[in-house]
Amino acid sequence: MVTLPAEDPTGPMTKNLSIYIDFLRIVAAATVFVGHANSLEGDIFGKFGWRAPEAVAVFFVLSGFVISYVATGAERCARRYAVARIARIYSVAVPAIIVTLMLDAIGRAAAPQLYNLHSYYNTDTGFIDILRCLIFTNEVWGAHSFVGSNEPYWSLGYEVLYYWVFGIAVFAPPQYRVVATVAALVAIGPNVVAYFPLWLIGVGCHRILLLTKGSEAKSSPVILIGAVVWGASFILCFVMMHLKPHPLFDMYLPVRFDAKYLHSWLYFHVLGALIAMNILGMGIVADRLRDLPKPIERVVRWASGGTFTLYLIHQPLILFMTAVMPGDPVSFTRRGIIVIAALALSYLFAELGERRKALWRRWASYLLSA
Repeated sequence: MVTLPAEDPTGPMTKNLSIYIDFLRIVAAATVFVGHANSLEGDIFGKFGWRAPEAVAVFFVLSGFVISYVATGAERCARRYAVARIARIYSVAVPAIIVTLMLDAIGRAAAPQLYNLHSYYNTDTGFIDILRCLIFTNEVWGAHSFVGSNEPYWSLGYEVLYYWVFGIAVFAPPQYRVVATVAALVAIGPNVVAYFPLWLIGVGCHRILLLTKGSEAKSSPVILIGAVVWGASFILCFVMMHLKPHPLFDMYLPVRFDAKYLHSWLYFHVLGALIAMNILGMGIVADRLRDLPKPIERVVRWASGGTFTLYLIHQPLILFMTAVMPGDPVSFTRRGIIVIAALALSYLFAELGERRKALWRRWASYLLSA
């Protein structure tokens, strides 16, 4: 999850496309939030609340797109790339782990049965789990480790390793590049490698979009094609997600060589291709669109700037408040207050970590220098 600059006049990232990427990030984070609120608070959002796995696929494609973008722009050297990735990830991951441990300790003391009833809660969280999460080996070679109630953390055990493999493939000395990349893929294991193509769809989308930045690519026929691609992606997504079955397995489950696993793997990758179509179509037409009003742009930028924290901390917050808040557990009002409070507190925590990346960037730069 990477923050984009407002605009890059030398590349395909116009301001409108940058805002659109931020908007997609907000939609994906909100979908994950709603999905987990649904499971924790008794189907409060109905059918709308069961699309969290698809939202994670959106995040993977967006991540690949943006990492490819920064690696061809502001982070074209290994040091800048490493500093930016360390600052971005740890500015949210470290506070999320600390807050999860604190909330879980208080929540379990207040309502231990609530935590024990939920299968995703890691009752045996120990030092090794925390360490694996801090160095992002929590999903390597069949592992599925997370801290306490923070199961959404699993996706960082995929995404951060994709940053690492991509960095090796791009920045390693040419004579070692292939061997080092293959070794990195072996090291992260089959479960993580299985969904690397989904992340690479985002990379490919950015590279294709680079070809459209020339003046000859901005002619009316190409713009029309872009609009058609953008519109068709919505129709195809609707057809696939509403007329076809859900994925049968979550992405973090072990690789299985059977029809059910293949069904899920294909489902997520086809969805990823449609997401890339959507971004590509918008990217082609973005510079022909009128700029959004400044107030709307500021709201989108601000909301997007806290989505990483929202993603990583909402589940411990919802469970904690369910444990400590008095009242009728099935009261719609009580459940609504819990959901709204979890959303607000997530953005409050974002002010303390995610929006303070400059401090973490200085720390990462100092660490690499040392």
